Amino acid sequence: MRFLLYLFVLLCFLSSCHVDRRTEALALLREGEEMADSGDPNSAVNLFRKAADLSTATGDAALQSEIYNCLGDIFLQHGVYDRAIEAYQQAADYVQMLPDKFLLSRAYRGIGKYHYLCGNMKDALQYFQKARNLEDQIADVEEVSSIYNNLSNAYCELEDNDKALFCNSKAISLTKDSLKYFRNCAVRGRLLMLSHQYDSALYYIAIASRSNDARVRASSYYKLSEMPVASGITDSMKYVYLSLAKQLSDSIEDVNRSVQVVESEHLHQLQSLKSNAQSKLIYISFIVAAIVLLLVVYFHYWYKCKKNKYQQIIEHLDTSNRELHKVHEMNKSGWEKQLISITVSAGNSCVERFVAMPFYERLKKKLQSEDASLTYNEQDELRQVVFEVFGNYIQQLSVIIDKLSTNDSLLCCLSLLKFSTRECALCRGVSNETIRSQRTRIKKKIPENFLKGGLFNLIFGEESGGNG
Repeated sequence: MRFLLYLFVLLCFLSSCHVDRRTEALALLREGEEMADSGDPNSAVNLFRKAADLSTATGDAALQSEIYNCLGDIFLQHGVYDRAIEAYQQAADYVQMLPDKFLLSRAYRGIGKYHYLCGNMKDALQYFQKARNLEDQIADVEEVSSIYNNLSNAYCELEDNDKALFCNSKAISLTKDSLKYFRNCAVRGRLLMLSHQYDSALYYIAIASRSNDARVRASSYYKLSEMPVASGITDSMKYVYLSLAKQLSDSIEDVNRSVQVVESEHLHQLQSLKSNAQSKLIYISFIVAAIVLLLVVYFHYWYKCKKNKYQQIIEHLDTSNRELHKVHEMNKSGWEKQLISITVSAGNSCVERFVAMPFYERLKKKLQSEDASLTYNEQDELRQVVFEVFGNYIQQLSVIIDKLSTNDSLLCCLSLLKFSTRECALCRGVSNETIRSQRTRIKKKIPENFLKGGLFNLIFGEESGGNG
């Protein structure tokens, strides 16, 4: 119950952290938009970048896309085109799966405007068309109006005035925003002027000139100064409009803004590099610490295993020594038989353990096959397993049989397992005759009293006297 309570508290804490980060990122985004509107792009970029860093931990795709769209807009506005296209592409990647395509359309339009400003009109038109294809999935009418405005500009550059006028008409009819309305009127006036419809052109450009936005008014005055005399604009009026346009242009202080934005981006890159370097250092330190800890645990475990193994061997030897002491205290008349009995008992116990092992089953199947043979590795493995299991039995034999070699001990164990001469030869990797000769040598090593007591037959069975 207490565990569930702790888990609940942890989830609440993580959730609150997530919410706090999202709220903070959203506040930074709105503050950045205010800075951009007030003509401080440097501060706006810094705020947008901080918001982007915070939003990464929230997993809010819509928020991340909105931030990168804002970054793309400010970069594009101030001529930092390489950063603008990166920001728009990131914005598009975040919101591909969202049902409302407003943010995706905005990103597509941003990429289209990038190509438009770079002079790639066909690529620009392609992305504007992508945004238009999402029209039915966009709830924001102003976004749809902006799509048609961008399409109108692209068609104008491609000299398709009919489509440009159609899209411009759609943009004007959809927008409720006064700034967009005046901009679209200025665009319509330009399109009508190119179509030599001077009266209509003059009407829409005059409307645009009443905008509160200095850029729109400056553009309108330039267009009025370019109107032909046939439209009713005299040379003196053209001079007035041109003067007004230049005055407005001089008042728009955007000349050095792109430099500030680029410097801000360089600062952000340096901070990112420092942050990445610190993160890598922390990660490497963690990995090294983890490896050291694993090595300590491994060697501690290895030491304990070795200690336990040696302890078992010591206990085993102590047990054997105690048994030998008991044997030496026995009556001399029955000493040999009792020692043989102890040895056979130890051997039978080892046989039971060995036969119960899966290794024994695999070994027997392999030895009983027609083309049976053991590799050096398999022979070595067999030797290790036998010596491990039959350790007590070999110890008892060594007490009776002097100078018993390793191969002799192995043959005694295999014979006690009822392995035939052929099977023993396969296990040793030698001929049958070699096994017979070895068996004879072992027989000669057995003391006469123990030989009469039947120790040899108990070890090697009926096969001791045959061919096997």
